Amino acid sequence: MCAVVATVVFSSGSALAGPVGQSCQLLAAIGGNDAAAIESSLKKSITRWPEANRTSLIKRLKELVGTLKFAGGTLYRVAKLGDDIEEHLVLLRLEKGEVAGMRIRYEWGPNEMLLVSINFERVYQNYIKRPFLQAPAKIECP
Repeated sequence: MCAVVATVVFSSGSALAGPVGQSCQLLAAIGGNDAAAIESSLKKSITRWPEANRTSLIKRLKELVGTLKFAGGTLYRVAKLGDDIEEHLVLLRLEKGEVAGMRIRYEWGPNEMLLVSINFERVYQNYIKRPFLQAPAKIECP
């Protein structure tokens, strides 16, 4: 079996918007071990979530950055079904070696794509359990 990975490059200029921009901001925050930036990177995208869920997600991600030290990462699109669903795989390099994964799914909303789930897994076999709906396409974040 042969794996195919495409690279998607977005033109620079204004900041990236939509799911790609949101995932790039989250990658920068977690991959850069910047706990303070986690909340601001998610602030707009999870406003429709119940307060308890927002607080829990932000707390868990901040704890993750406090516990593990990251050395950057890479973003891939693993599903894009028109304007209905988009899913990203964030690969996060741990400072001492190893790669953890986070899958982020967005779904259609009346005004913009909505972040509906984030799942972090440290073990490779766990974050690739669900199939990719397309060949992973690497996204170059600014």
